Amino acid sequence: MAVEFDTGNLYSVSTADASVSLIGATGQANLGSLEYNPHDGFYYAFTIESEAPFANLYRIALSPGLDSVQSVEHVGPTGVFVSEGGIAFGPDGTAYAVNAGVTVPALFELDLTTGAATEIDFFEDRHASAGLGWRSDGMLIGLDSTDNDVLLIDPSTAAVQVLSDVDFTIGRVGGLTLAGEVGYFVTAGPNADIPGSNALYSFFASTGEQQFIGSFENVIGGTGLSGLSVVPEPATLALLGLGGFGLLRRRLD
Repeated sequence: MAVEFDTGNLYSVSTADASVSLIGATGQANLGSLEYNPHDGFYYAFTIESEAPFANLYRIALSPGLDSVQSVEHVGPTGVFVSEGGIAFGPDGTAYAVNAGVTVPALFELDLTTGAATEIDFFEDRHASAGLGWRSDGMLIGLDSTDNDVLLIDPSTAAVQVLSDVDFTIGRVGGLTLAGEVGYFVTAGPNADIPGSNALYSFFASTGEQQFIGSFENVIGGTGLSGLSVVPEPATLALLGLGGFGLLRRRLD
């Protein structure tokens, strides 16, 4: 599932050919992140840059069939300025996010009841991560639109190392998500401040090796897609009410 920056519209995205289908409108433009939280069954997103001085966190509920938006709740202001954006949930439910700060950005945690951000630490360099994912070994993976890299980020210290270069232009916005050992990312549209290749890619979480899946040309224009999330199979959503989180199998729709 992906969110469009200019409109806030949510789309399902095929991992076979990058074809998209409109799910519904959130009514909130300028969302720079999107991630499903398996601990409560909601999707979370926050605004970036245009709502300075603070980013605002939103909680999104979809219908059981994942084919319409049921509700969009303003959780609260983060209390930090955010350029670019990404959210990833750790196994214990911690919500990690990027990028707080203006000159040198920081990794931070989000309080899902208030929206408030707590900085973990600043990055050593300017890394404008446009997406974030949690890898099975406990490392975060970020999509760095500043240096056009896939990054490994230590969630406790914000220490960064390059996992791989990206062969395609990421651009001003983007999104990244992990489904087990396979990741996916999207790049900025043609009218972004820094245009990207406007496409969907897959990559191996262990090596960062990438593969082109498909272009959004003539389908998604403007600034482009700015957040990407795996979603649970519709048939498994009922397990959330039965404590069956461990049985959830995640995919991109």
